[in-house]
Amino acid sequence: MSILTRFFIFPKLFVCYAYDAIRFGRSAHLFGPFKSRNTARANLMRLAHSLEKGMALPAPRRGFGDSLAAAVLADLDSYIEKFSPDEASCCVLTIVESTLDFHARHGVDWPEHSLRAKRLREQHEKIHLREETEVGTVHIHREDVLGALPKSPESFFHFRRSVRQFAPEPITREEVERAVRLAQRSPSVCNRQGGRVYAYTDKAEREHVLSFQDGNAGFGDMASVVFVVTSEMSIFYKNGERNQAFVDGGLFAMSLVFALHAMGFGSCLLNWSRGPKEDFRFRKELGIPDSQVVITLLAAGRLLPEYSVAASPRNALEEVLHWGR
Repeated sequence: MSILTRFFIFPKLFVCYAYDAIRFGRSAHLFGPFKSRNTARANLMRLAHSLEKGMALPAPRRGFGDSLAAAVLADLDSYIEKFSPDEASCCVLTIVESTLDFHARHGVDWPEHSLRAKRLREQHEKIHLREETEVGTVHIHREDVLGALPKSPESFFHFRRSVRQFAPEPITREEVERAVRLAQRSPSVCNRQGGRVYAYTDKAEREHVLSFQDGNAGFGDMASVVFVVTSEMSIFYKNGERNQAFVDGGLFAMSLVFALHAMGFGSCLLNWSRGPKEDFRFRKELGIPDSQVVITLLAAGRLLPEYSVAASPRNALEEVLHWGR
C-alpha cells in the first residue's frame, strides 16, 4: 500500500464515523425522552423493564423500586398528555400494577402509587393488550424448556449454513410473518426492541434491493425473499449506547436466521459494509427512516433436496474460548 493511499484512509474513516455520529445524535433522545412518541415509548419500556427484572430476581429486596415506580408513573402522565394512551402505555401501566401487586403480596403498600395507577387505568379504559402480550414475570417450568430443545444442539447448529442454492417454490407471506415473530424473541437492551426488518418478495423489488449489495452475484436472484434488517436508534438515550444499535440489530438478524433455519428454510447473510454515500442512497430509495441503521441484508428461500455449501472451516476452540483467572 502506497503512502498516498494510507494518507487518504484516515480522512475517509473520519467521514464515516462523523456520518454515524451525526445520525445517532439526531435520532437518539440525548436531551430528554419526549422528543417523539417512539423515544418516549422506549424510555417507558426501559424504566418498566427494571421493575420486571426486580421481580425476577432470586430474592427481591423488600419494597424495591419505590422511586422507580414513581418515575414511571410520572412519565406515563406526561406521555398520555402529549401522545394519548396507546398499547405501549397500557403495557407499561400493567407492569407497574404487577409491581404493586407483587409488593402487596409481601406486605408493602404504596397507596400514592396505587391511586395514581388507578387514575391512569381509567384513561386506558378502551386500550387492551394483545392476548399474547406478557408483562411482569412469567413462571417457567424446566421440563417445558427441556422438552422444547432440539435433540442434538450440535446437529442443529452444524446444519445452519449459508445457503446459496434455493428451490423455486416461494416462501409465503404467512411463513415470513412467522419467522419474524420468532425473531422478535431476540434479546435487546432493556427490552427496547430496536430490531426492524423489511421483506421483499416481488421479483423486481428483490432485484432492486440486491443491486445495492455486491456479494450476491450468481445466487441472489434465486432467493424468494430478501430481507433488510435495520435497527432503530431513537430508542437510545446516552452516548454510551452509540454502538448498541449494531449489537441489538446483529442479535435480531441472527435470531431471524435461526428462525428461518428452525422452519426448514435456507438463508445467506449479505453484508452491508458500505460508505455514507451508498448507505444514504440505499435508505432513501427504500424509504428507510434516517433513525434506522442498516445492519445486514438476508437472502432466503426453500431448500433443494440436495445442495452444496461452502465448508467455512472454524477456528480452533482455544483461539476463541478464554477461561477467566
